Amino acid sequence: IEFPGLNDYKKIFFLRDPRDVLVSAYYSFGYTQVEPDSKKILKEFNLKRNEIQKQTIDEFVLKQSKEWIKPLYMDYKSIKESTNKEVLYLTYNQYVENPKKFVCEIFNFFKIHNQDSINFLTKIANPITEIKKSDQHKRSGKNNQWETDLLESTQIKLNNDLNEILKYWKFC
Repeated sequence: IEFPGLNDYKKIFFLRDPRDVLVSAYYSFGYTQVEPDSKKILKEFNLKRNEIQKQTIDEFVLKQSKEWIKPLYMDYKSIKESTNKEVLYLTYNQYVENPKKFVCEIFNFFKIHNQDSINFLTKIANPITEIKKSDQHKRSGKNNQWETDLLESTQIKLNNDLNEILKYWKFC
C-alpha cells in the first residue's frame, strides 16, 4: 500500500523464503483454499484453480516466480531502501523457530516493555504444527519445503531467477 509520507514511518518486513511462498501458493490456490461463498467470485476462483491443477508444481513455481514473487520482493527492497526511518527485518523462519524471541524483537523495535503482553502474544503466536480437518484450507507452515517438493532442476532455475532477492533478503 502506498500513501503520502510512507517513508516517514518505521517499517517491519516480515518475509518468508519466496521459494516456500511459491510451494505453499501452489497447494493452497490449487487444492486447499476454501471456495468463496459469492457466486460471482466462485467462477473466477474455479477457473484459476483448474488452471493451477493442470500444471505441475515445478511449472507453477517457475511461472509465478517471474509473474509476482520477484516483482513483489523487489518492491519490498525498494521500499526498504527508500525509507527515512528505522526498519526491522524478520523472517518466517525466525518466527517458526522461536516465537517468543520474534515477539520480543517487535516489542523492542517499538520500545515497548510489557512482559504480560509478550507472554500472551507468544502463547497465541505458535505456528501451525498439525492440520485439523476443520482447518483444511491451512497449510503446514513448514520451512524449506521447496527443497523436497521441487525437482532439482527446478530448484536450480528458481535459485538463478531469484538470486538477487535471495541474497538481498538473506535467504541463501
